[in-house]
Amino acid sequence: MTKLLLIRHGETMFNRARRLQGCKDVPPLSDLGTRQADACANYIASLNRGTITALYSSPLARAYMTASAIGKAVGLDVVTDDRLKEIDVGALEGMTWDEVQLAYPDFMVEHRADPLGPGILEEKASRMSRREHAILPTDLSAIMAMRQSSSLDMLLF
Repeated sequence: MTKLLLIRHGETMFNRARRLQGCKDVPPLSDLGTRQADACANYIASLNRGTITALYSSPLARAYMTASAIGKAVGLDVVTDDRLKEIDVGALEGMTWDEVQLAYPDFMVEHRADPLGPGILEEKASRMSRREHAILPTDLSAIMAMRQSSSLDMLLF
């Protein structure tokens, strides 16, 4: 039976400052994020016992750095795939939620009513579904995918 293990990237300075991260390659992992990635890698390695046979990641530095730490610990190369990237948040990229509230108050009203926004859920679900169907029907015993938070949301929704 194939198992899919989902891991979110370690902390970035944007996470710490509560800034929106989208599909642009913002600053990579913070010092804490690097320690989180290493701790996750050590934990996964302690459980692995050769059962993880593939490791996929978004090409964005924050996910790739986390995946690379795990790959090193379990002896796997990281395969990147653009379909694992975070959604494009456009002009909101890099803004804090307080800045978004000031600059786009109407957006915030809509966002609170529908956090994923019109069309975003469908677009992301379609992209993620294509990715999952491409890797899941294999005979792999366990697959790890380094994902952005909205990608995780799609699989858990």
